[in-house]
Amino acid sequence: MNPTDAAEKNIWSDDIKVTALLAGTCLVLFVTRRPMAPIASFAEVGLRVVFLAPLFIFLAWKTRKPALVAGASILPFAWQVAEDTLNRTPNPPGVVHYPTAGKMLVIILTVVAVAWIGRGRWTQYGITLRFRKGTARRALIIVLGVVIFEIVLAFLLVKTGIVSHQEIQRQSAVGKMPLWQAALFQFVVVGIAEEFSNRGFLQTYIDRLFGTTIRIWDAELGWGFLITALLFTAAHMLEARTWPLHFIWMPEQFIFIFPFSLLVGYLRAYTGTLVPAILVHGLWDGMGAVVLSYLFLHSIF
Repeated sequence: MNPTDAAEKNIWSDDIKVTALLAGTCLVLFVTRRPMAPIASFAEVGLRVVFLAPLFIFLAWKTRKPALVAGASILPFAWQVAEDTLNRTPNPPGVVHYPTAGKMLVIILTVVAVAWIGRGRWTQYGITLRFRKGTARRALIIVLGVVIFEIVLAFLLVKTGIVSHQEIQRQSAVGKMPLWQAALFQFVVVGIAEEFSNRGFLQTYIDRLFGTTIRIWDAELGWGFLITALLFTAAHMLEARTWPLHFIWMPEQFIFIFPFSLLVGYLRAYTGTLVPAILVHGLWDGMGAVVLSYLFLHSIF
């Protein structure tokens, strides 16, 4: 068996494992009696398939490995279904929900995936506190730069009226729950769960399949870097609701989310650990959605 045949056999075997994880997710939803959640999740992922189809077609043509690309494409979308269905609770209009339990289950699913599909190679998937030698200083500078950039950007967006008070309050839901709960959820839970599943599992796994093809600023980057960034961006540009089923399209999110996705993907590849990506993600969400909203409501702006 040549290496390509072996890789294709492994990817389809891994697809079966992901399908098993997805089936387990649906079982959790059934037990918790949230039957409407999968409708929106599958609808969202279906449109994301259309969004990323040209990229996968190009990848199949470029690598001359269509079967491997087909198998690899199943993994991120099946994983996205699992994450979406776990994160979603079908709330009536105007009711804000922070799916803390769902995010924690996403972390558990990622650990299971790395242990099962990744065969327990925790360090390769970035689940380690150890930075590659000589990378911590640059990573810290980038993290601090992101914090300063976000404060300045948010101030300008609010001051110029591009982002309204209502939009900030909708994003952070400060008026719906205690500030410390919103801050803890955004800073800790979201950052860890989304970075574990996206930059930890998906980016690493796809890069392992196709290899790294380019070196940028001392980081080895591959198709997983780009595909994960686009998938993560698509997830924030498109949302489905189930009261009744309809879609919310937010193309303006691309301007912020795609560069952000590339940045945290770079930090993951450069440092060899998810720590700086989690810090950037947590600070971005926590400060942008909670702290700035709190300051706005207290007339700081």
